[in-house]
Amino acid sequence: MRFGLMLLLVVGSCWLLPEAVAGRTGLLKNDAYIQRIRKDHPRLFLNRDTLPVIRAYAKSHPELLENLRKRVEALPPDAPYIELPDMFRRDENGLVKPTRNPGEKVFKMVKYCGALEAIDCALYYTLTGDTAARDKAIAYLLLYPRVLEFSVKGQWWMDLTGNTRISAMFAYDLLYHDLTPAQRRELMLPLLAYIRDAQPGAKFTFRRTHGSHRDGNYGETALPYFLGITLYGDGIADEEAEKMLKKGASQFVRMMDFRDEISAGSGLLSVLSYNYAFYNYPPSTHLFLHSWQAAFGEDISDRWNQMLLYHRFVEGMTFLPDENGN
Repeated sequence: MRFGLMLLLVVGSCWLLPEAVAGRTGLLKNDAYIQRIRKDHPRLFLNRDTLPVIRAYAKSHPELLENLRKRVEALPPDAPYIELPDMFRRDENGLVKPTRNPGEKVFKMVKYCGALEAIDCALYYTLTGDTAARDKAIAYLLLYPRVLEFSVKGQWWMDLTGNTRISAMFAYDLLYHDLTPAQRRELMLPLLAYIRDAQPGAKFTFRRTHGSHRDGNYGETALPYFLGITLYGDGIADEEAEKMLKKGASQFVRMMDFRDEISAGSGLLSVLSYNYAFYNYPPSTHLFLHSWQAAFGEDISDRWNQMLLYHRFVEGMTFLPDENGN
């Protein structure tokens, strides 16, 4: 009862607070930040300045690099498209219906979704210079649009949090200089269209995770920010990429403001539920801070205190009784 009452009071009060004003720290003032975006790649989560640090870390943790190597070498080099027919069926209209878990997602209905394999290979190539891993990364990256097409035609959601889309963008970012202009368009135009059409009120009507600045900020509405950083200035769809960047950056700043506002120094990230507070919600803050620093060269972590004080929330949760009063 105590836990349930606290959950009701905290979450209920969140919805009564006035909406946080975007950019109360002045980060987005006059859109001046856009002019500071790096012109080179990578820049989504890493850049040329941080790559040596990441490579040194990988070298000092050989077990991590070895695990990554094994995953990469286990992948077929031709990136085959293989549906898993035991995971779904198609009705008379060609729409996908999961046969096991009713909430199953498209990326689990194929043996290789493309994006997740591509990021493993691209990261290994980035860390080691292994050209076989590079070739696999490109092959799997170019497989992903076919899986996106499977999702659209089957009218079924791709993933819960947008992680496969973010992985595809990150792989593209790491491989940018190894891709031909035609290959860049072959990947990014379908990805751009999917993210555009999956937004609330847009073309897609099938199930998606939308999200907002008031919750975990993962899912479809978080993706324009990452797409904007990845694609801006590449000569593929610059105008739309800039619009997505502005829209997405505004939502992330509103999220950061909102989390600081409601936590009041407690480290709370909008919700008390264990799964969300410890798993789903923190990545949005971390991904925003890391991507901003990589893309715009600015450490903005000191503008908000939510993660600085997160340990207080973790410590407090360890003393709360569970739903059974234990």
